[in-house]
Amino acid sequence: MAGQETNLKKNFDSSASQPRRLPVYFLLDVSASMRGEPVRLAVTHIHRLREQLQASSTVRFPIYATVIAYNETAVQLCPLLPCSMTQPPDLSFCATAAAGATLIPAALTRLQTSLATELVRWGKADGDSKPVVVFLTDGGCLNSTDTDYTVNARLQVLANCTTIVVRLVPPSEDTCLINLLGTRVDYKEAKGLDDALNYLEREVQRFQHERQRPICYPTAYTSTTPASGPANFNP
Repeated sequence: MAGQETNLKKNFDSSASQPRRLPVYFLLDVSASMRGEPVRLAVTHIHRLREQLQASSTVRFPIYATVIAYNETAVQLCPLLPCSMTQPPDLSFCATAAAGATLIPAALTRLQTSLATELVRWGKADGDSKPVVVFLTDGGCLNSTDTDYTVNARLQVLANCTTIVVRLVPPSEDTCLINLLGTRVDYKEAKGLDDALNYLEREVQRFQHERQRPICYPTAYTSTTPASGPANFNP
């Protein structure tokens, strides 16, 4: 453990001259209920949101983004990459690959691993900014196999993130995810693309105007074993 912490600190010190980044994590629901048009709509939203981030990203205020696909398990489809310099990942296969149930703890476990390994922190002025997590989903989830303890523990990863839930238009009647987050997570519900664009723009403005101050992350950011790819999901 001591060796791992030393290596992480070396990585932090080596990037001390780099400006702080705004990390954006798109969590894409690829469960069976999303198969076909819902996933295609979600992918379109991701590309549109990413275009906005690309337009706002500068050398001084770099914005990075990635996509995590989840159903019964979860996989990060690409590393956390700069929006200004890279093409978005090809997500067209998601429309036909979506399958399985929706387990939110799987998505949050993968997110926790990514935050622990990709973000630069430890309370220095050039540490990364508060991460933005954007769920793109029909609103459904399966929690019959998840104990309250498991869900609450996984939700802690969102404690120091800005969480946006984009429910597809027309939104599903299923409010399981919204109910799951409830009062335990400070989140914003975007009822369509325009809402999501507005919420994301506010986060970009916050990032551009925030003081270069230390960022203190909770102990919940602990590396875990990465989950395997979503069930029946082969990019």
